[in-house]
Amino acid sequence: ELDHYWLDSGGTALIDAVLLSDEMQQDMQTLVAGGSLVYPIAKQIRFEDISKPMGLYSLLLFSGYLNPEVVHGERNIYRLSIPNYEVQYIYETRLLEWVSNKLSIDPGGYYTFMSLLAAGKVAAFKERLQALLHCSTSFYQTGAKYAELFYSGFMLGLLSILSSDYMLESERESGMGRADAVLIPKVGKGDQALIIEYKVSKEVDGLTATAQEGLQQIAHKGYAAQVRAHAHVKTILQVCMAFCGKEVALEYRQVMVEPARKY
Repeated sequence: ELDHYWLDSGGTALIDAVLLSDEMQQDMQTLVAGGSLVYPIAKQIRFEDISKPMGLYSLLLFSGYLNPEVVHGERNIYRLSIPNYEVQYIYETRLLEWVSNKLSIDPGGYYTFMSLLAAGKVAAFKERLQALLHCSTSFYQTGAKYAELFYSGFMLGLLSILSSDYMLESERESGMGRADAVLIPKVGKGDQALIIEYKVSKEVDGLTATAQEGLQQIAHKGYAAQVRAHAHVKTILQVCMAFCGKEVALEYRQVMVEPARKY
């Protein structure tokens, strides 16, 4: 059977230790979201260099985990991106593991937790999310930068978990703006799409109002325009999550999709 057997041909513990560090998450999330990184590449790597971005990315490039595009050949500067679906899965798995560690939940439990939102059980999802944030490791104490990285990683993890049943779009232009996440069910996988917006606040006071504003933003900027092009979608679950430290406010509404007009 055709399969990616080479992924299991060696150990990656040393690389994983670096990929799962807080310092690497901004780059990791850029790659998982389909972006690229510009870095110089070292042709010779020492063992101790793996803990630094230049050494790590050089090793990942030479091992087939990154795809290079020349930016400045004489100075060995390259634009690096994920080369294929199989490697994309590896990065998504590491990102999910980082988020799961922050939430003190195993990846299997993360899938069950995210399935609540996909099933439209928003109240149960919100209750579970709040409980996880309260019991999680103190990610917020590391500073606002890593807290926001956690929230964005949380959203990317959500998208990767639901990718088997949904077409996922993040930061794609729709209507008069860009939704943080749009999940369109694949044909035969249901008829409810999800539009998700998330906000980060520095103050707990007014967190609910922030979530309500985000929900209104989904409607005001017409984020549903892109979803309505899919004939099998009958309803749209619009959700806004507002985060502040370990507190979350969530507002949502379900809207029916009006059939396209015929002229």
